[in-house]
Amino acid sequence: MPETAPALLLPSHLLFPLWIFAEQMGFPISSFPILLAVGALAAKDGGNLWLMTIIAVSAALSADLIWFSLGKRYGMTVLGRLCRICIEPDSCVRRTKWLLGERGLRLLLVSKFVPGLNALAAPSAGAKAIPGGSFY
Repeated sequence: MPETAPALLLPSHLLFPLWIFAEQMGFPISSFPILLAVGALAAKDGGNLWLMTIIAVSAALSADLIWFSLGKRYGMTVLGRLCRICIEPDSCVRRTKWLLGERGLRLLLVSKFVPGLNALAAPSAGAKAIPGGSFY
């Protein structure tokens, strides 16, 4: 294993931010396995865990900024298109708008840990015309 760990760690530097970005953009994949693998490899081989954390957060925030900008520009149309893949698109849009109105910006903190809500929180914040300074 010691010989293969650097070989696995190098591609993970490239794959890992793309994987997180894709998950944040709404692709049905989970970043938990790759985050665990990168963390384990960094801890075992003396990798820079802080750098990996910064890369992961940057990938997630860049996707959120894209969704926020799309929501701000196109409004509820973006949210409707995201909810189209749900079983009940109308209730998805209504429920997301209600949650954001009820919980406010606190929803953005919790949404990262709720599958499905994660992809809807940033565009709905943009559509509700939340100021960019509050979102960032």
